[in-house]
Amino acid sequence: MDSQPVKEWIVLIPDVKGSLEARMRVRETHVKDMIKHIDSGLLQMGGATLDGSAVGGSAIIARAKTEAEILAVLKTDIYVRSGVWDLDKARLIPVCIRIITIYKWVRTDMSDSSSVSIGARMLMTV
Repeated sequence: MDSQPVKEWIVLIPDVKGSLEARMRVRETHVKDMIKHIDSGLLQMGGATLDGSAVGGSAIIARAKTEAEILAVLKTDIYVRSGVWDLDKARLIPVCIRIITIYKWVRTDMSDSSSVSIGARMLMTV
């Protein structure tokens, strides 16, 4: 029986230099693939980090028992397979989040940015 508690993690993954074109080419697949991990509760939040005004990587908030659990999912992501994420330089930081606002995207047609609906909810743990 595994008694290890689920923790929150901030995951910071830098992009490989010069990978913006590859990122944009596979982004739709990346977002679609992440839905199952959002639905499972593993991924709580994700988005691009900025290096000045350019995309420099990704930031994720995850819920998992171990770093290995998160890395197992990230290793299969198209951003890794396409040379976008530099997973060797990723930082996984365990944190204790008390307040979070979650925005969930729902796209009916990934090619049409006007089909995005955004919902928000506030969660508080004591």
